Amino acid sequence: MLRDAADRGDDELFVTAVLLQYRPGSDCVEIVNRGHTTPLLLGDGTITPVSCADELPLGLGHLGPAEERGKPTAVALPPGRTVLLYTDGVSEARDATGTFYPLAPRLAALGTTSPDRLVSFLAQDVHEYAGLLADDLAVLALTPDAP
Repeated sequence: MLRDAADRGDDELFVTAVLLQYRPGSDCVEIVNRGHTTPLLLGDGTITPVSCADELPLGLGHLGPAEERGKPTAVALPPGRTVLLYTDGVSEARDATGTFYPLAPRLAALGTTSPDRLVSFLAQDVHEYAGLLADDLAVLALTPDAP
């Protein structure tokens, strides 16, 4: 990002990203969030934002303290829980009145943490809610296998 920004003469060029690492058989996932939408943890009838260290987006990280960059946050992910990552194309989709897509209430009404069902549901529901989308729509859901 820094090289591209320098080539363009744009010292404010940046991109958000979230990195997730899951080791099969583990009961946790490690997350580094660089200014992206907040991941959600679903399970036991709850939807909880994942509390990660606040890090600057890629391309702006040099503005923050070096010793704090890239430290992952470990998040418990036992069987039956799902971590959901999504782009702002989901959370910022608007209906005809300009109302943002109500992500948490829609997921709560769905009543499942199955990754396949979550991704399929959001792909269809966001389009039905907002119609033609002007932004990207990407969703990733991860649930560990039961032992």
